[in-house]
Amino acid sequence: FESCRGHQSCRAAGIASAAPAWFDLTPRWKRGTGCERMRLIAGRMFLWLVLGLMLAWGSPAVSQTQTGATSGQKVEPNIFDGFALRLEQIATALNREGVSSTELTGYRDEILSIQAKAQAEITSVQPKLDEVNARLSQLGDPPENDADELEEVAMQRELLNRQKAPLDSSFRRAKVVEVQAGQTLDLVETRQRHNFTERLTARSQSILAPLLWSEFFADLPQVLSSLKLLLADTLHYLQQHFSLANAGLLLASVIASFFVWRMLTRYLERFAGSRDDTAEVSSDRKAAAALIRFVRGAILPVLAIIIPYATFRSQGVLPPRAGSLADSIVSAIDTVLIYRGLTQAYLASRRPAWRIIRLETSTALTISSLVILAAAFVAIDRVMSTIGEITFAPVSFEAATSGLNAMIIAVLIIVTLRRFANAMHKSETAGAEVGFMRWPILRVLTWPALAIVIFGGLFGFLSLSSFAAIQLVGAILIIGMFRLFIVVVRQMIHKVTSPGGSLNALGVREFSISESTTHQIGLLIAGVAQVILVALAAAMLLMPLGFDATRWINWIQNAASGFQIGDVRISPIAIIVAIVVFFVLLIVTRSLRGWMENTYLPATNLDPGLRNSISTAVGYIGLFVASALAISYAGFDLSKLAIIAGALSVGIGFGLQSVVSNFVSGLILLAERPIKAGDWIIVSGQEGTVRKISVRATEIETFDRASVIVPNSDLISSTVVNWTHSNTLGRFSIPVDVSYDSDPEQVRDLLLQIVNDHPDVLSYPEPRVFFMDFGSSSLDFRVDGYLKDIGMTLVVRSALRFTIFKRFKEAGIEIPFPQSDLHLRSVDPDAAVVLSGGSPSGKGGAE
Repeated sequence: FESCRGHQSCRAAGIASAAPAWFDLTPRWKRGTGCERMRLIAGRMFLWLVLGLMLAWGSPAVSQTQTGATSGQKVEPNIFDGFALRLEQIATALNREGVSSTELTGYRDEILSIQAKAQAEITSVQPKLDEVNARLSQLGDPPENDADELEEVAMQRELLNRQKAPLDSSFRRAKVVEVQAGQTLDLVETRQRHNFTERLTARSQSILAPLLWSEFFADLPQVLSSLKLLLADTLHYLQQHFSLANAGLLLASVIASFFVWRMLTRYLERFAGSRDDTAEVSSDRKAAAALIRFVRGAILPVLAIIIPYATFRSQGVLPPRAGSLADSIVSAIDTVLIYRGLTQAYLASRRPAWRIIRLETSTALTISSLVILAAAFVAIDRVMSTIGEITFAPVSFEAATSGLNAMIIAVLIIVTLRRFANAMHKSETAGAEVGFMRWPILRVLTWPALAIVIFGGLFGFLSLSSFAAIQLVGAILIIGMFRLFIVVVRQMIHKVTSPGGSLNALGVREFSISESTTHQIGLLIAGVAQVILVALAAAMLLMPLGFDATRWINWIQNAASGFQIGDVRISPIAIIVAIVVFFVLLIVTRSLRGWMENTYLPATNLDPGLRNSISTAVGYIGLFVASALAISYAGFDLSKLAIIAGALSVGIGFGLQSVVSNFVSGLILLAERPIKAGDWIIVSGQEGTVRKISVRATEIETFDRASVIVPNSDLISSTVVNWTHSNTLGRFSIPVDVSYDSDPEQVRDLLLQIVNDHPDVLSYPEPRVFFMDFGSSSLDFRVDGYLKDIGMTLVVRSALRFTIFKRFKEAGIEIPFPQSDLHLRSVDPDAAVVLSGGSPSGKGGAE
């Protein structure tokens, strides 16, 4: 269809982009411009696929089904005697000499199978046994001294004991087998470690010894002859077992894998990074593009090879030895592809702007080639080792090939490290970063491993040298992959949870979570994901050194299903689910409380303080219900927790006495409501409006907009002035002083008129003017009035003062200054002359 995009008839029909360009499988020099050629090619490919599926459908090998025992079958109680006997036989076999690694692996798998069946039986029987024991406990202990017991009770006790006997027997047998399996598994692991150490420390000839290579070339014709015979046997076997149906199924899987691979590759290519290197690329886009390049360059090609090959192998058309060699070759190809994809992810040799390790293009290409070449020699070593096993080659053949591959790999890694070192020196002068090669621990571990490879080969420890080289290359792959995963996970979580991200906006909009809180949750999730990925990487690095992943996975599964501590069974999965239940109920409670505060309660006639108390009580009730359900779901008995809490409260009460006192005081404030949100109070010299009554303290906002936190116990034990306790009605007073020349009745009438004219002053109770006193320099009056909202007192008093001053000035009523009489007991003579109007002595005549 790519070649017909410019065809006029196709363009007119609107099918110019009906299919992508990769669908055209013909060579470029054969591509025409007509639609007929494209339809013909597409039709042939479709017919090939249909033909393969039709042949596979008719294959008797495909239609056959296998039946066998499933894991869900019930294990008979007497079968555990056979399990115990088999475990004893395995323990005896482990004591003999010459147990191979293959036999140990088979023993371990068999032991794990027996252990899994025992654990399944325990899991199945224990609930039934607990149920019977619970019923027996309700009946109580049997009477002593042959005392009489009710016949119905005795019959029920006997029936329950009959039910308990087989369950208890099966439970105990399964427990014994489980313990015995664990002990035997420890013996297997001990023997595996012994064989592993013995193999690595075995010494042979040096890699430079002429005798080793003379033996190698002497044995090489024998190995080639064995391979030739194996090839002939394989072809003969295929002629007998490979049918037309097998060919159809293989063809269908190849075509399907090819089309899926091409489609996904073209789809991911648009996200792998633009070829425009002029624009700056953000770190999160670089990380995402690197992961896509790894998937496109490694995962998809490996799957495209494995799926058809697995289809081919599942038909049983290869003899065992040829199958082992084919498995090794396919595994070698996959290894090279994975390393190639990893180098593409990190180095992006053709797209410098998208490179997550800042290197020059020439350096990136060189390092990429060196890493892929080292992976190729690892793959060659694997294939050569398999050839040595299936052809029963002499020891010298395997020693020479593995030692030579180890030396070549060591040289390639050294050259790669030197290239990185030079790149680091250049990047430091330019201010750029090289990436994970700055980790000191990697450099500290890499050079000793290279020393083991080189000196091990020179001194005859070829197995140790080969093992170190292969594990070093494998460590580079594991660290590179998981480092990429960590970077991608961290960048993606940071992007969606940082301020402005999609999840951050969702949290703010739907759950009223602040942006900073959402960002902190994202950082926590990223940290947990990083810890998990680092743990997985460490487990993969330790597996070749004897780390039994199956054993640890089995232990984690058992721990996840639950373990017993006394009478309490603790299940991590149940605890995790309980935590999820708690937070879900907490979110529901917060949503309900927010709806009541913002929607329902404002529509009622309740005062703001009562609305705040109701919403706070709803929050407390929701928190209590969420805690109780979470604790119950986790498997803890609330009655036992109450006993423990009662015992702890005695000691904790002394240390947390003030906290408990404030909490109880807070409950009293919410129940009795002597103060409530919105009240104007004065306490301990602090005056302001109550904003919030929480569990421990109450927040008061002063008129200076300062927040004062007052412990709830102080509000209960000390005196509190509440201006708005029962209502907002309040009285105000304004003192007014006038001169003695003023008419008191005129002043009274004028003050009453001013106060009554103000719209916020209530007419009932009516305002009053009081003649308070004869002052030293004025007549003292006081004006009293009432307001419906005492919160307006400052505004009203200020407005009335403005009006009083204006009206007094218009009426000629004077507001006097304070007057005082000054009595002088002794005065200087010169000062007395000046005060009397004269001049001081000696200074007045001449002037």
